[in-house]
Amino acid sequence: MIEPAIEGIGDEETLRVTLLRHAQEAAARATAKIGGPLTAQNLDSFLADNDCVKYPTSIVFDESPLEPHQFAQPIVENGKCLLHVHPHYANRPDCVPIIAAYMAGAINYGAAATLDVCEAYGAGVTCLSNNEFYRSVCEVADELPLDLLLST
Repeated sequence: MIEPAIEGIGDEETLRVTLLRHAQEAAARATAKIGGPLTAQNLDSFLADNDCVKYPTSIVFDESPLEPHQFAQPIVENGKCLLHVHPHYANRPDCVPIIAAYMAGAINYGAAATLDVCEAYGAGVTCLSNNEFYRSVCEVADELPLDLLLST
């Protein structure tokens, strides 16, 4: 459904606000479906449920498709998604739900995904405020030592 323009806001801003609202509502539905905030314990259920992510998603710890500044990248092919995560996180189960929550916005919204949409969806499924979720993503990203980023 296309919502009418919000009075006093241009079409681009209306689209941005509508997309953010959709991401927040989708995150609330996903959280209800998995029975609470996204955790390492319910991560597999979240990634397999098309009410949570648009495509069935598997995590692979493989840096080959990542750009030097990335800690993860979803790749969708043939109706499935491989979420490539830097191998540094393979033994960090506390970090993986934050990564998956953030990347779920990109999986769900594709080319329409923005940083704000990814943060809104991720904050929603982890039951954190946007600021708390942003700080968590930054902490996870900051775990990658600079020499690892420069060596890829």
